[in-house]
Amino acid sequence: MNSNQSKLKSQRSWIVYLASAVLVILLVFVAVTFLFLARNSQHEQEWMSFVTDVQVSSQQLAKSAGEAAYGNLDAFLELRNSRERIAQAMTALRSGSSATQLPATPQAVEAEMKQLDLTWKRMSKNASSILEREQLILQLASARNIIQENIPGIQKDTDASIRALTKSGAPTNQIVFASRQLVLADRILRRVAEVLQGGSNAVSAAENLRKDRDLFDQVLTALLNGNSRLGITRVRNAQALQSLGWIKTLFEKIKPQINTILDSSSDMFEVRGAADEIFLDSRDVFNEAASLKAAIAGLPETRPWPSITTGAIGVAAMIFVVWIMVYSFLSAERRRAKIAAQNNQRNQEAILNLLDEMSSLADGDLTVQASVTDEITGAIADAINYAIEQLRELVKGIKYTAQAVAGSAMETRSSTSQLAIAASEQAEQVETATETVQEMSRSFDTMAKRSGKSSDVAQKSVDIAHAGGEKVRETISGMDT
Repeated sequence: MNSNQSKLKSQRSWIVYLASAVLVILLVFVAVTFLFLARNSQHEQEWMSFVTDVQVSSQQLAKSAGEAAYGNLDAFLELRNSRERIAQAMTALRSGSSATQLPATPQAVEAEMKQLDLTWKRMSKNASSILEREQLILQLASARNIIQENIPGIQKDTDASIRALTKSGAPTNQIVFASRQLVLADRILRRVAEVLQGGSNAVSAAENLRKDRDLFDQVLTALLNGNSRLGITRVRNAQALQSLGWIKTLFEKIKPQINTILDSSSDMFEVRGAADEIFLDSRDVFNEAASLKAAIAGLPETRPWPSITTGAIGVAAMIFVVWIMVYSFLSAERRRAKIAAQNNQRNQEAILNLLDEMSSLADGDLTVQASVTDEITGAIADAINYAIEQLRELVKGIKYTAQAVAGSAMETRSSTSQLAIAASEQAEQVETATETVQEMSRSFDTMAKRSGKSSDVAQKSVDIAHAGGEKVRETISGMDT
């Protein structure tokens, strides 16, 4: 019984220890898995946040680049800020961020990252091209504004000169060339816009602007001074001359601005080309950033570990191990209960057997012998047998002692009878002696009268006799007892 219990306990302990060790390992595995999952998820969220910044800032950069190319001062600040935000985001994606302990994007998204980086570098280069020409662009914008402000005045004064010439009956050539000035002024305004706008027509627009400028200046001079080659005579109408003078003043104001635009036309071509390329690249950057974002979002599926799957497997394994431990514990408890029930049954049977064997002992039978087994009653039976053996020895001793006491009592009774007889005889002798003494006492009384000394002796003898009698009576009394 004890062997089975020890074996069962040892087996259960081994299972519990093994399951506990496995459970601890699984717990550590699951904890580390979800810790790394949380860390990776945080990194992925930060990467996606940077990618979103790239997407948003790329659209802002394209818009501000187009506005900056037209000379919008505020657009340059927005262009610079957008480029800086994208540059910082791309640096964090390429190399990580030490401030937030963010690593670089992993190899799994290298293809998407490489394509986005390539497009961004081209876009950044074009943005730098625009920013490097900021002062020139602002100067050209100022020139355009001056031209736009003065062309309406030129057109107004030209129209006034034409009316004056027509009213005064001026030569037809003067009226025709003066009328052409209205067309040239309008064309100059349109050519300036075309040059500053850039595009495929910008080169021809610049060339036509140069021709229109020169022709306007040549006709204006001819109207003021005359030109035989053109067949234009000098205007003599005072009102027309006054209008032409005002036109001359306004044209001299815009002519340097036109020259500035023409001299910087090649730079403007590059600026407008850069703005156009930025606009096109911004769409590519947006789409490529979206692809990178999708690749980052799919990173958990590409990792064998840590992943939700491995974490779920670890949790399932933990549940399975716990189930095994509970099942093992319950099975062991059931086995223990079964063994305990069997042991109790055997113990009850052993106790009943022992009680049956001891029933004769209650009647005083000391010859019974309890059966000594390996059951729980074995030690009790052995102790009872020892007690019975001691009782038998005790009874034997008591019997022997009783017999000895009985023999001694018989001897004592015989001795007592003899002593009683002897005492009776002694009593008779004492009585005789007493009478003799009394007679002697009387004789002594008689003699006392004769001699005081004899009287004293007689008195002492009487006392001795009485003392002897008392001793004899005490002896007889002790023998009777």
